[in-house]
Amino acid sequence: MPDHLLIRNFLASGDWCHFARIRMTSDLLRQVHDHDFLELFWVEAGKGWHGLNGRRLELVPGSCFLVRETDEHALASAGGGGLSFVNVAFPTEVWIQLRKRYFADQPDFFRLPAGQRMRCLSPEGVMDLEWAVSEMAGGKRDRRAIDRFLLNFFHAYERTTDGRGGIPSWLEKACREIQKPEFFVKGTPAFARLSGRVPPHVARAAKRFLGKTPTELVNDARMAHAARRLMEDAKILDVLTETGFRSLGHFYRVFTRHFDVSPREYRLRQRQAFAIQNLDFFADYAAKKKAVRL
Repeated sequence: MPDHLLIRNFLASGDWCHFARIRMTSDLLRQVHDHDFLELFWVEAGKGWHGLNGRRLELVPGSCFLVRETDEHALASAGGGGLSFVNVAFPTEVWIQLRKRYFADQPDFFRLPAGQRMRCLSPEGVMDLEWAVSEMAGGKRDRRAIDRFLLNFFHAYERTTDGRGGIPSWLEKACREIQKPEFFVKGTPAFARLSGRVPPHVARAAKRFLGKTPTELVNDARMAHAARRLMEDAKILDVLTETGFRSLGHFYRVFTRHFDVSPREYRLRQRQAFAIQNLDFFADYAAKKKAVRL
């Protein structure tokens, strides 16, 4: 029998959602479970597998899943690079009320067949979600925070059904490649080189199709990397170097603008956040459930 997880065990007082940025190494497996809440996640880096109701689905960067209450599922990483993903869980009533207000004329996304709840986000979609989730990553998880996030999430999620939506392939490629440290450390000149276009043309296209400047796109990639490294407890000065910033003050300003908290505070909150990251948690959870029954 799979473990049955309860949302009340994940929420601090006043919270309406659970947020976790998780990195799994190749020797870790998340035990099969179902729950009494809705859940969604997307892959930021690495490869792995999603076991969903007896199916085995491949996970790659950009993979995005909606998980409903009765789904029996588990995650596993594959390969030496591990698997990094963002997970958001929330009570079903949050979605019921939000859907009634904003999505009543559309099918319930969480009630679609499993295959239709699996999407692959574009690089710009992943970057949009990085911005959308920044409020919760910074520790704000009240009702307004989860509502704002879900509205932004489903804006990006719906765009996956329309392919690239007219975004030029060269711009999409540049957005994908700039996620790699060897490129984002070199800043906007690297973004222009990856696109194969002159900087003014790149800037106009980025603003037209993505609503962002090349600097914002590069900083989005840098901040996603910084957040992952801080989650791994890396030193702030090391993260500064890895992301290509030359000034600690500049790094702090960009990070704080992106996540609404400083790098130091972000790392502290991630340490304090309750996240399922290995089998030790499940063993402890099972023991507590058994004790309650006794």
